Amino acid sequence: AMRHSDEDTEIHVKNGTYKENIYIASGVELYGENRDEVIVKAKNDDEPTVKMYHKSKINKITVQDGEDGILVDDGAKVSIIDCLIKDNDRAGINIEEGEVKDKKLVSISENEIRNNKKTGIYSETRKLSLINNSIEENGGDGIIIAKNSSAWIEGNKIEDNDKSGMKLVLD
Repeated sequence: AMRHSDEDTEIHVKNGTYKENIYIASGVELYGENRDEVIVKAKNDDEPTVKMYHKSKINKITVQDGEDGILVDDGAKVSIIDCLIKDNDRAGINIEEGEVKDKKLVSISENEIRNNKKTGIYSETRKLSLINNSIEENGGDGIIIAKNSSAWIEGNKIEDNDKSGMKLVLD
């Protein structure tokens, strides 16, 4: 279904374990039946388990075993909601650089991001919204946000990461 999807497509995923690397095309929304029962494991662990493009969304899916759990393409506006992102070789979520504008907002809410070998959330310069996430037990920092970013950060639980809870690079 992913290969044949185009903008304004919703894909609903049944419970199960899927071993593949997923590329969510622009405008595509991916919904799992149950976050703990829809599991996507990277087939190639030298790539992100999920790569998201502009105006894409992922909701209620476990993402694990990739180089990064989720890689957000440069400049893409995306939403990551109620996912479990764990056991990845680098970051749970890695956000490439983009404009610091509402039309390029990366919205991350209600997720559990844990046990990634490096950072929970790593962001280059972007506009971010991080609300009500649990970011715990990662091998590096909980959150790293690059200089010139704009971020709304509210209600997150950030604890037991091996380095800092949050690292912000100031202008």
